[in-house]
Amino acid sequence: MIAIAPVLWLAGGTAIAAGNRRMRQPGHDFRLMLPTVLVIFAMDFAASVHSTVARAQESAERVFDLKLERGRVAQNLRRLRVTQGNDVRLRWTADAPTVLHLHGYDIEKKVVPGAVTEFRFKSHAAGRFAVSIHRHRGAHHHDPVLVLEVYPR
Repeated sequence: MIAIAPVLWLAGGTAIAAGNRRMRQPGHDFRLMLPTVLVIFAMDFAASVHSTVARAQESAERVFDLKLERGRVAQNLRRLRVTQGNDVRLRWTADAPTVLHLHGYDIEKKVVPGAVTEFRFKSHAAGRFAVSIHRHRGAHHHDPVLVLEVYPR
């Protein structure tokens, strides 16, 4: 709204006053006002775009399809990155029955061959969280299957 009024004045060399009367604005030069108006407009536009992008990132859903073969996922999926506030879906398939545990979020589920098992949660806590295989009696696989990195907003 701030940037609109000077643009109206600059376009016609006059300002719109109450009652739609046009009044001459003495002492104002169009060429001197234009850079200021453009800067105000650009700043307002940049703030609007930043706000829209930030809102989209906060509520964005991040979906990862993960195939567990012989206790491992593909190399490029061993570190997943999301932003705090994202809705996250880890969609697991496996070549053998396996119990997986996402530390820090306390999600533990059994993954069986021929079915998709989903970990679905909101990334409320920032940090690094391992997904481990539970062997028997709650014992963990030594190396994590993957690490989920949740970056703060």
